[in-house]
Amino acid sequence: MLVSTFGAAMISTEALWGVLSDKIGKDTVLAIGMLSMALITPSYTLTQWMPFLFALQFLRGAMGVAGGPASRALLSDLAPTQKRGSAMGMWYTTRNLGQMVGSIVGTYIATATTFTYSFYLCAVSSTIGGTLVLTGLRRLSPGENSEKGPSFQSVRKMLTTKPFQAAFALAIILLAGNTLVEAFLPIFAIDLTGATTTDVGISLATFNIACVVTTFLLGRASDKFGRRLTTAIGMTISAIAYLSYMLVTSLPQMLLATIGAAVGFSLAGPALLALLIDITVPEEYGTAMGVYGVFEDIGVMTGPLLYGFVWESQGLTSIFYASATLEALGVALTLMLRRNKKQ
Repeated sequence: MLVSTFGAAMISTEALWGVLSDKIGKDTVLAIGMLSMALITPSYTLTQWMPFLFALQFLRGAMGVAGGPASRALLSDLAPTQKRGSAMGMWYTTRNLGQMVGSIVGTYIATATTFTYSFYLCAVSSTIGGTLVLTGLRRLSPGENSEKGPSFQSVRKMLTTKPFQAAFALAIILLAGNTLVEAFLPIFAIDLTGATTTDVGISLATFNIACVVTTFLLGRASDKFGRRLTTAIGMTISAIAYLSYMLVTSLPQMLLATIGAAVGFSLAGPALLALLIDITVPEEYGTAMGVYGVFEDIGVMTGPLLYGFVWESQGLTSIFYASATLEALGVALTLMLRRNKKQ
């Protein structure tokens, strides 16, 4: 329930932060999110009273998600058209790297001392980040505080416009497919290969490291070969990687399949974000990223539910067919978009 509360907060507020980043400035929203987290995270050490923890989880989800649409919209302002894929690839790289470093440092501190100091470190990090935003980040495209500025009418328009609908549907597919590795690898690796806990840890670390490296290297692919083609190729590679898990009998083979999944995501993820920028007017970058983020969150939450249901009803191998089918639907949707553009 605590995790669900966190997810519900993200889904219910991310579009709002996107609109606000267009209205009051991306840097302002970034600072609000970071400085709020500096207050929220150490509050976990105050008590174990469940209603209080539920409130903190909601606040953490609602305030922590502010940085997603604001940072991606800020990059959209900065990146020239021909380098948008590279910019979004770099965004994924830095995000994944931050999560990796944070997990390693936080775990080390918790092991060496107590979890309390991990929360304090998070607060210090958030304070530094928020302060840097306020003092060193130039205000870009702050939006207009007028009736002509972005509003929830912009959200409604995006939700009823076919190119945006396709991009949002692809976000669900991409992130739901990705949860096969992030959420289910520790489970099916043991059933398929008899992997040890260490093997599972190595596989997950390989996926994270591969994502860090390949999003940086492959983000630029859509700048050279086109957004739709790169997205379709990435999802095709992901589908093949997911199906290949059925053939895995050893740790090296599992690592190879996992790297394939990372490569597929690293091609499709930045390309899809760059495509979203291409179809959005600059005044609504934050709004578009906020709505897109909501659908990403939906994918992250529904993927495990889907795979869990399929596993229970059809067996282990069915989840690989299910994930590959999702990616195939994504490829078909991407190619239909390309065909419609020509028409």
